[in-house]
Amino acid sequence: MAARVVFLHELEEESEHLGKKVNDLIHLISHGFEVAQSFVITHQAYLDFLKENNLDNKVKHLLSTGLDKQITKHLDDSKLPGSLVNELLKAYKNLGTVLDDIEVKINGEKIRGDATLIEKIKQVFVSSYPTDKLNIVVQKVHFGKHGKVRTSSKFINSIHPFSDSETTLLEDMLSNFMKVFYLPHEIDFTLEKGKVIINMIKPETHIAMQDWDLPETHYKITGNSHY
Repeated sequence: MAARVVFLHELEEESEHLGKKVNDLIHLISHGFEVAQSFVITHQAYLDFLKENNLDNKVKHLLSTGLDKQITKHLDDSKLPGSLVNELLKAYKNLGTVLDDIEVKINGEKIRGDATLIEKIKQVFVSSYPTDKLNIVVQKVHFGKHGKVRTSSKFINSIHPFSDSETTLLEDMLSNFMKVFYLPHEIDFTLEKGKVIINMIKPETHIAMQDWDLPETHYKITGNSHY
């Protein structure tokens, strides 16, 4: 059976079925970047959820009998397979040392606690139905100086001030980043214990390719929204 819960660092190869978000993070790790501790809930977990609750057959029956308004109730009443719950809790615990003290982020939302995690995963499964590709990244929230930077503007968007040495760390990361990702990106990062940890990246789609200059040999940050 295909893996249902797998740690990001264990995924050595990019794959179409994992989706762009996961593949970008795998690509970063393969090039030596620090990426936030994460595990991925794969599409196989979603398929097992559907099978456990016989949802596809129930939905087909309700649609054929004109009772489609009851579909939402069946989805809401569904439960994650017990074996999947155990896998999720084990992975969650491995992100830290004390289970209930681990704060994670799922689809941009910060949550804390094992029960909240399980409920959130179910919500994502239910709200995504039906879909033929679903991979959920559960990412540990690293506590440090958090910010975002767009490689096109060279400007940090953060509530935190950054020292000269911290700015140099960011510039070094950005210089290396632009050697791997040629086109401009927005990088969500955390500066923690002298390391730049990348949480997520996304392309800057507002910039036309013909307007983008060749990346510089060494990247220089021009400003910080804190000031």
